[in-house]
Amino acid sequence: MSLLEVQSLAVRDALTGTLLVRDVHFRLEPGTCLGVVGESGSGKSLTCLALLGLTPPSLRVSGSVRFDGIDLLRAGRETVRDIRGKRIAMIVQQPMTAFDPLYSMGAQFLETLRATTSFFSEKESMGRIVAALEMMHIRNPLDVLKKYPYQLSGGMLQRCMIAVALLQRPDIIIADEPTTALDSMNQQEVVAQFRWIREEFGTSLIFVSHDLGVVHQLAQEVLVMKDGVGVEYGGSELFSAPRHPYTRYLVDTRSTLSKAFERVMQCR
Repeated sequence: MSLLEVQSLAVRDALTGTLLVRDVHFRLEPGTCLGVVGESGSGKSLTCLALLGLTPPSLRVSGSVRFDGIDLLRAGRETVRDIRGKRIAMIVQQPMTAFDPLYSMGAQFLETLRATTSFFSEKESMGRIVAALEMMHIRNPLDVLKKYPYQLSGGMLQRCMIAVALLQRPDIIIADEPTTALDSMNQQEVVAQFRWIREEFGTSLIFVSHDLGVVHQLAQEVLVMKDGVGVEYGGSELFSAPRHPYTRYLVDTRSTLSKAFERVMQCR
């Protein structure tokens, strides 16, 4: 049985009747990575929010989202709340907006851990937090925990977001455009960290990106979205033999840009 199986997922605006997302199907096996690709506005982020019951009240979600045998769209609020954060963690697109600028990083890490478990003392909690930061290769984690979000770089905040997700050792991490605001060096570091998390802990990943090249580095399977529709879903063969015209366009565009970059580098 798949860890997560999504069938006919759709999101509709209850006020206007407009379908914002439809025809989304995929399976996520333990210890694997699903890449979700598409241009901005294609419905990638809304799909992720729908999986966790985090869409606004004005939107109606239908279909089936079965996690470990539980249909999250039909389960009670307490059941979904217990799964969210503990067994399925989400890393949002903009880390600067995810942290409260009025509180130190340490206070926010502790609050996150207390919200999902009451088993640890403050000393034990700090030990888990420091260990999670060290896993992300963050030097002097105690100094980082004393700082406020605005005192840290975008790359550091992104690594802190990943560390927050790791606190509960979730079964699935949903990463929504985690490399978008990063330079190429930090981008590669984050990709390497996600690969390590999957290999070290057997964590399944849903990695959302508009960059097909980044997804190619991580994902065993790929869901391609356009205008709110899941237009193609498949394995690694999708990169070499895409079936849908839009997927072919993404692959060809990526290839053209890569060749142009190589020519520029050769001329330097």
